Amino acid sequence: MKRILYNAIIPKWNKWTNDFLLSINQIIMHNKLWVVIKPTTPDCDAILRHFFRTGKKGNQTFKTDKTVIHFHVPNEIYGVMLHKIADDELEAEQRAEEWNDRIKDSPSGREYFMVSGSIKFRTQY
Repeated sequence: MKRILYNAIIPKWNKWTNDFLLSINQIIMHNKLWVVIKPTTPDCDAILRHFFRTGKKGNQTFKTDKTVIHFHVPNEIYGVMLHKIADDELEAEQRAEEWNDRIKDSPSGREYFMVSGSIKFRTQY
């Protein structure tokens, strides 16, 4: 379960953090009451109780429902990631300033820019 959820969220995490490394072992799973969900061995049945109801005769029946699983990135890791993003943004700003300085010093002020594009036309039959 943890692997499935990790694989679902990691692309968005990578996009948001500019590929800041986050391993599956660094994430802590919590239920909607913020109780830690610890994987079982094998990793199954951790949320089973949310989807089965015990009847009067003791039989279990499946019930459709949804449950909330929170992925918690510990504060230490989150803080390091925020610093990395800030450093990346500062570096990008510095590069932009360098380019602006080059452009100001160039004779035309435009020699570093080129715009290109393409257009695709479709015909309907």
